[in-house]
This record gives sequence, structure tokens and C-alpha cells, in this order.
Amino acid sequence: MFRVISLELLSSYKVLLNFNNNEKRVFDYEPHIHTGIFTKLKNPVYFARASIERGTVAWDGDLDFAPEYLYEKSVPVNM
Repeated sequence: MFRVISLELLSSYKVLLNFNNNEKRVFDYEPHIHTGIFTKLKNPVYFARASIERGTVAWDGDLDFAPEYLYEKSVPVNM
């Protein structure tokens, strides 16, 4: 089971995620901010409030994606 253990906000709605398997990956939220509840993320101040809750990236405790989805749809980073 994948869990996000740390995050770093990057530019253009991208987030660097460190998973519990020690992989670093970049997830791009931009494709998701145009529909439904995720339109809240268009606001840069709101987006900057990202935190880790229950092993995933969340906003205000109720806006999130499953950590498995973040892992599957993110791009590996070699650091």
C-alpha cells in the first residue's frame, strides 16, 4: 500500500511526492482543477494549503485523491 510521507509544492500545480517506498514522484494536479470539487485548487492560496492526511495529499481534510492514484499517475524523479 502506497502512502505519501512528504510533499513539496512545485510550480504550475505540480507536487513532488515522497512515498513510503522511498520513491520520489511528481504529480500534476492541473488536469484535475477544471471540474467538480477540484476547481477549488485553482486558487493558489488554497492550493498552497496542501498537507498530508491519512497517507495522501489533502486540503481541508476532505479534498484528496487516493495515494494509489497519485502513485499510478505520477512521474518518477531521480534525485
